[in-house]
Amino acid sequence: MSQVIYNSSFKAEYPTNPLELIDYAVRANSLNSIIIVVPTGKLVRRLKHHAIRQYFDFHKKPVSSLHFFTLEEFTEYCYDAVFNDRNRNKISDAYRFALLEEASDKAGLTFFATSDRRLSPVILEKLSNVIFGLKEDGIKPEDLLKDLQSEEKGEYHLIDASRLLDVAILYSKYEELLANQYLDFPEIQKNITNYIIDNRDTDIFNEKILPDKNYILHYGFSDFKQPEVEFISKLSNTKIQFALNIDYSIFNGPLFGNLVDSINTLTVNGLK
Repeated sequence: MSQVIYNSSFKAEYPTNPLELIDYAVRANSLNSIIIVVPTGKLVRRLKHHAIRQYFDFHKKPVSSLHFFTLEEFTEYCYDAVFNDRNRNKISDAYRFALLEEASDKAGLTFFATSDRRLSPVILEKLSNVIFGLKEDGIKPEDLLKDLQSEEKGEYHLIDASRLLDVAILYSKYEELLANQYLDFPEIQKNITNYIIDNRDTDIFNEKILPDKNYILHYGFSDFKQPEVEFISKLSNTKIQFALNIDYSIFNGPLFGNLVDSINTLTVNGLK
C-alpha cells in the first residue's frame, strides 16, 4: 500500500505513480517540466529507459533531457543551483577515509588505539561507517559529548562510555579537517537546507532552484533520515506542485516506526 503526501500547490492533475506520470508527460510533451525522485539508481535507470522509449514512440524523436534522480542526486542538483563549489570541494569516499585516518592520528584515542597509537584499517573502516552514519542522521559530535556528560551526572548509564568518547573525539577531529575546505554529502544537505530556511520569505525552489519545473514527485521511499525529512519539508510552501508517494501501510505497525515519525514531521511542517 502507499500513502500520498502533498503540498498546498498540488492539484491532482499529475499522476503520483512515476510510470503513469511519464506517460502523461510524454503525451503532453512536458517531460522537461517534471522531476521524479526515487530511492535507487537502478530505478532511476529503469524510468529513464521507459521515458526515452515512450517519448520516441510517441513523438518520433529523442527526448532532450530528463530530470530523474535519487534523493541524494536531487539534493545535489538543488545545491548546484545555489552554490558553485560542489565539483571543486566534494570529497570521495576514499578521500573521506583518508581524512578520517589523518584525524585518528591527531585525536589521541584511547579505547580503539593500538600500542603504536594507530588504528588498524579494519577498525578505521568501521569507525568511518559509524561516524558517517551519525552525520547522515544529523547527530553532531557535541550531541555525543552531551550524552557522556549526562552519563557522568548519573542521568543514565552508558555501557561503553570510553568507546563513545573515542568516537566523539574522532568525529570532532574529522569535522575540524573538513572545516570550510571540503564537502561530504551530509554537509551539502545541511547547507542547502539552511539556505532555504534563511530565505524562507522567498520561494527559492520556484524562483531560483527549479524555475522551469511544474511538478516534483518523490516515489517509493520506505524510510528517511532526519536531515532528509528536513530538506523534503521545505517543498511544502513552493508554488511548484509536489507529491510524496511513500511505501506505507497503517497495518504494518512497528516495521514502519521511523516512517510514521517522518510523516508526522512532514505534515507538521506544512505537507498534507
